[in-house]
Amino acid sequence: MKGKILLPKTLGNVRERITSAAKEELLAKNGFSLRAVAEKCGIATGTVYNYFPDKETITASVMAEDWKVALSEMDAAAARAAGFKEGAAAVYAALEGYVLRYEAVWRSYKGGSYNKSRRKYHGMLRKSITDRILSLANRFSVEIGEKLLPVVGETMLSCALEDDIGAENFAAFIEMIFNKK
Repeated sequence: MKGKILLPKTLGNVRERITSAAKEELLAKNGFSLRAVAEKCGIATGTVYNYFPDKETITASVMAEDWKVALSEMDAAAARAAGFKEGAAAVYAALEGYVLRYEAVWRSYKGGSYNKSRRKYHGMLRKSITDRILSLANRFSVEIGEKLLPVVGETMLSCALEDDIGAENFAAFIEMIFNKK
């Protein structure tokens, strides 16, 4: 083990240090090991487990913090929008930035691991997006049926993973469906 191991009581903000180290590793290497995170924090690998039960939980914590930032960006951009189409494009652009930051993580989930994580977090992501689309629809008097709203949110999530779609194409899709500028 490289460096000096610090005792958790002498190391302030252990949880924050772990998530910060995990984020650096995750974004730099498209993945991380608990051992590398512990080493970067100067703590024992077992100490990481005192704060997070597994690697997936650390990854989710890191991504959740950035998701809060992305939601703030969506809200600010949507508030500046002059129309429903422009607002939907702004929400999409913020989502796309978030998705691209973690593209390797999204694509790494395969099989059972992906399905378990998808069930746990995917609905929360979609709800966050649909809440913003509904807010835009209400603001610009656009009728979105209750059954169509989750489809729009899911479509936005799926499209954000595709390099060839982008905010402009998604906005054109929204305009076509709702015939609103």
